[in-house]
Amino acid sequence: MGRAPNALKGAVELVCWWGVATGVWLLTLSSVNVQDLVLAIVCALPCAAVAGVTRRALGGSWRLRPGWLRWIGPLMVSAVADFGAVLAAAASSLAGRPVTGRLEVVPLDEPGGRTAAGHEALATLVLSATPGSLVADADPEENHLVVHSLGSVGPLQKAVRR
Repeated sequence: MGRAPNALKGAVELVCWWGVATGVWLLTLSSVNVQDLVLAIVCALPCAAVAGVTRRALGGSWRLRPGWLRWIGPLMVSAVADFGAVLAAAASSLAGRPVTGRLEVVPLDEPGGRTAAGHEALATLVLSATPGSLVADADPEENHLVVHSLGSVGPLQKAVRR
């Protein structure tokens, strides 16, 4: 009887990864038609299976908090601001001026515990989701991320710290 909960957890995880993989695929398209939707659904299934197997092989366990949904607002604002920064960087580059970004250390407030790995993973995803920033390094022992950015990701960084 002990295998049934594990099988159910595995099935739920597969469905979650499948939804995420399908969603990411569809978000990369400028428009969605039936063929794209079918292809996304079919191709996301093996990706979901591999994601679950890989997570278990690495011993990963990401516990997420519903409160992290509050990052969506600052993410939207930072995405728009970063779009402007990327356009400005492109214009500078076309004008022959060098374009440089900056590296910033983003400390995470949660030094350990059950949700630390999930916090780091989701913060990495959110900070890398804007056009002008990318998480270049993560140090779980020091509990911080190193972010390369062209624009100001300050409000977003403040949001993901908690």
